Amino acid sequence: MKPSVILLIGAIGSLPACVVEDGGGPPEPASDPRWELFKQSAIKISDDPERYVFGGDMIAVGEAGLRREFEHYFGSAPATDDGVATAASALTIDRDAGGDILLATSYQDSVGGRYNLTYCIQRNTFTSAQLAALQPALDLAQDSWNGLVNVAFRHEASQDAGCSAANPNVFFSVRSVSDGIFFASSYFPRDIRGARELLVDDSAFTTTANGRDLQGILRHEHGHMLGFRHEHIWLNGQCTTEDLESDFGDAAHVTPYDVNSVMHYPQCRPSMSGGYRQSKLDYQGAIGLYGLSTAEIMNL
Repeated sequence: MKPSVILLIGAIGSLPACVVEDGGGPPEPASDPRWELFKQSAIKISDDPERYVFGGDMIAVGEAGLRREFEHYFGSAPATDDGVATAASALTIDRDAGGDILLATSYQDSVGGRYNLTYCIQRNTFTSAQLAALQPALDLAQDSWNGLVNVAFRHEASQDAGCSAANPNVFFSVRSVSDGIFFASSYFPRDIRGARELLVDDSAFTTTANGRDLQGILRHEHGHMLGFRHEHIWLNGQCTTEDLESDFGDAAHVTPYDVNSVMHYPQCRPSMSGGYRQSKLDYQGAIGLYGLSTAEIMNL
């Protein structure tokens, strides 16, 4: 997320839900001021107004999808979708009902699970220069995770011609946007296929802000795909409007707080630099949840 993006979500947790006068049932969505603020804080993508950006770099599809995200964070969450695995173990992991939300080993709505994280690239949304930089950066970002962690990303080039969020033959899609709202945006393991997109803004190809580069930005976004949340939420609003209690309260530390985490905004560190690279604690936490990569096990 770009530092200049201002979100309203931090104020939501302190607002009470409206009381239903007849005393029965939960309030309607429109009657809850927390929902209204959450909706106001989301930003529509200009070339796809059905998609909302919330939490800085996360995507919801349609107002119904945004409502599901609100309910996930503030209560009345729907049942877990097929394909989402929960683990009982206590980097910062997204949680629901006391369980860590991780990539499942297989998915009913996809060709694979955590060992077969296939993707396509919507090539006509990128310039030729961007495409030349994108694939090497994706390879490096993905290798930085699955080189040590027991997950596997794979580009299905044969699906590029028909690449979209509706393509059921790959787990997620990659496409370009030109909004300037964020450097890139990703999804969580619990998201349905239509929301599983990696959106890369034009600015990601040129930025050097706080030590960022394209590869590092993609490392950060792939961390979200594995279920990892922003590490700086533990600063409780001292840097961004995100904080643990009022923003995205259902989270748990897998490791001690790590200022150098790949999931920590660089501008929220004391040095305001460092870009996005995995730390030792990032790898310890990810391996603790997903296990050591098969290649590394073979080398033991």
